[in-house]
Amino acid sequence: MRFLSTLKFLLACCTVIYSIGAAAQDPVIKLPGGIRNRTNNNNIPTRPGTTLPTSSVKKDTAAAVSTVERRDYSDDSLQVEVYALGAIRSTRFDSSISDWTLRFPIPATHLFLGNDGSATRSYLFAPVARTGWDPGFHSHDVYKLQLDGVRFYSTPKPFTELGYMLASGQEQMIDILHTQNFKPYWNVGARYRLLGAPGIFRNQRNNHTNYQISSWYQSPNKRYNNYFVLLNNRIQSGENGGIRGDQNYLDNPIYQRGRFTIPTNIGGEPSFGGNLFATTLYTGRQERDFTAFLRQQYDLGRKDSLVTDSTVIPLFYPRLRFEHTLRYSSYSYRFQDVPASTPVANSPDSAYYDSLYDIKFRRRGDSLLIQDSWKEVSNDFSVYQFPDAKNLQQFIKLGAELQLIKGNLARCDNHSNTGNW
Repeated sequence: MRFLSTLKFLLACCTVIYSIGAAAQDPVIKLPGGIRNRTNNNNIPTRPGTTLPTSSVKKDTAAAVSTVERRDYSDDSLQVEVYALGAIRSTRFDSSISDWTLRFPIPATHLFLGNDGSATRSYLFAPVARTGWDPGFHSHDVYKLQLDGVRFYSTPKPFTELGYMLASGQEQMIDILHTQNFKPYWNVGARYRLLGAPGIFRNQRNNHTNYQISSWYQSPNKRYNNYFVLLNNRIQSGENGGIRGDQNYLDNPIYQRGRFTIPTNIGGEPSFGGNLFATTLYTGRQERDFTAFLRQQYDLGRKDSLVTDSTVIPLFYPRLRFEHTLRYSSYSYRFQDVPASTPVANSPDSAYYDSLYDIKFRRRGDSLLIQDSWKEVSNDFSVYQFPDAKNLQQFIKLGAELQLIKGNLARCDNHSNTGNW
């Protein structure tokens, strides 16, 4: 009897332990009040003591496995193809920051006044590579978006790149790039950049604004390409004519902490401010240029395709290309020194302009405005022939271009035109 009782007790303990172990392996559903209810393989609550048929359990298990959503790590990555104007092969986005000068407008090989947005020049010999007519002003070219620097993209998903810089002297820069494919063969991109710096000395405020809109369409048969670009650059750079030479201001203890209070030759007595969106300029230079660019290409050649297990990739090898390019550009280069009482106490110094530039004012308190403005229209038609269909870097080009240029060189005194040069 004692043996039977011991055997029953051991069997009961084994049953309890087995039940606890089975319950620990099954998923649970938490009910209100902390009650835990067992579920089957399909997460369907079942009452204790009930079982499901074996076939039903297998179906539920297969359905549960098929409906589980696995994480696709490719959703967090994006491959964007980048093309330069006239380039044959695509490149990839360089997202590294190992070389900061690649993401900053001023190259490492340039000399400038230490204030972001001021005039620069290269340490290296760098002649202007542009052929034909040139306006001749290049001191602020590094801050402008150029046509040869425009990039065209092809991306399966919308891509946006945001950049913001804040320096110790309240220098700021905002850079925004967005591109997306509205159709598999049509991409649109936009870029906006704003740079501002209050400067170290008086009247060194710089404020530059650039925007770019680009569009690239390629026909499904890869014969036709359409490139369209809009570029606009606005440069505002304050000028102070240098520190006055009547005494040694740099070594004066009064001006050691605040260089902004050192008197300058021109520019008056402006107040210091780091407002990035302040665009009023009383003494300084303004540069504005706008470009609208349209290029169309149509190719004649041989079609081909690359067949894989599941897809067919169409290929096209051009032998003859017809290209039409239409471009309109306007340029404006302006220097002004206008009197103002608020918020800048400024009165143009007639003796300064007379001694250095032989510019004489008619009366005290006159303003000075010197401006060069140009308009350019270019219409080009070219024919390309590719001797080797698989090497588009070798070609023979024959073309003709019509270029129309109109310029106005004006000097204005007291905001009234006194003549053209």
